[in-house]
Amino acid sequence: MSIKMSPKQQVLALLDQCLATGVRGRVQAVIKQAIADIEGQSSQRGYQHADSDINEADYPGLIFKVGKHTRRWVYRYTPEGARSTRQMTLGYYPQMDRAAAIAAWEAQRLALTEPPQSEPSLTLNQAITRYIDHYGRQHRPQWRRERQQLERWLGDELGELAADSLSPDQALQVVRPQESGARQRLALMRRFYRVGRGLCDEVEQGWLPPTLACPFEQIQVARSERHTAQIGWPHVGRYLRQVNALDDNDPLKLILQLQLTNLGSFAFWCQLKWEGIDWQAGWAQVGQGKEMKVMPLSAPTLELLKRRQRSAGPSAWVFPSHSDGDKAVPHHYPAKLMQKMRSSLGLPDQFTASGLERLSRHWLAEQGKVVDSPRWPQSSGRPVKAVLEQHNDCLMLWVKRLHIQRRSD
Repeated sequence: MSIKMSPKQQVLALLDQCLATGVRGRVQAVIKQAIADIEGQSSQRGYQHADSDINEADYPGLIFKVGKHTRRWVYRYTPEGARSTRQMTLGYYPQMDRAAAIAAWEAQRLALTEPPQSEPSLTLNQAITRYIDHYGRQHRPQWRRERQQLERWLGDELGELAADSLSPDQALQVVRPQESGARQRLALMRRFYRVGRGLCDEVEQGWLPPTLACPFEQIQVARSERHTAQIGWPHVGRYLRQVNALDDNDPLKLILQLQLTNLGSFAFWCQLKWEGIDWQAGWAQVGQGKEMKVMPLSAPTLELLKRRQRSAGPSAWVFPSHSDGDKAVPHHYPAKLMQKMRSSLGLPDQFTASGLERLSRHWLAEQGKVVDSPRWPQSSGRPVKAVLEQHNDCLMLWVKRLHIQRRSD
């Protein structure tokens, strides 16, 4: 006569049969834990007798590690942005039971996912102190002089301002490009922010955010060099009259006019698209990303471009190719036309687009005007308002001088 087993006894018998097969590792630990749970024993019994690691499936990264002499709870995780996995010990068994291990796992996981508390921004005075103490004393022979200059140019009026909130307009006031010593001031300010962001080999870690944009980046100071270009105003007058005499329907005429009045390179004007013009702010860009170049546009230049737009076709280019409207006109076309006109007018070989730009900077310097960013277009982001205004003021003065020359010849 067979003895009828209860469901509980049947399950225990089946689990015993499983153990009898010689299964080991995690499966053995799970079976033992199941037996302990059914018999109403402590849930810790399975961990006490486990002979291999147990991964807690419901708690990612929580592992019960079985060693030769110790048993412990560990948490494995991969930090954000890291490639390798890290591991930390949460506690040792039996001092830390499963419930305590889960609580410790939750606390560590929360701590790792919370964003770190940002430190308060340094003031310029504090940044000056860091610059001198962590860099200047060790690497700058004239560090005492640099400290005095930084305190005088930055600290006296802006010392309590956060170093990462200095605006480009305030930076322009610090450099004062039109005054003597501007190049020295600009060099020191750029070094101050470069070192502060940790972008040099001499310091392991900076004290300013490494992604902070340097407020002095777009400021340029014209070199005080003697004017050596053999271009005179009579040359400009003859060239200007010849350009104005070209056929109005020839787009190359407008390219030459833009280069003469707004300066810059032929390549920029030929690569310009309508979508790259910011009509309201008064500047234009060509290219994208690392290939992007920007150019301020004066009021006369904007008027010329608007006139061009009214008669433009469907092409995205301001100056499309004659043979293919989906391509820009090659920049060597206006360059060759200028070369042809230079030869026919008997102008010197130095009469080029870059030669005209050098002449403009030299003449503006004589008028007490220094173009803050003398070499346009520039490979940088959106020009700041102060730079745009200063550049456009200089361009307006340059255009007036061209008009005077055209009437006087």
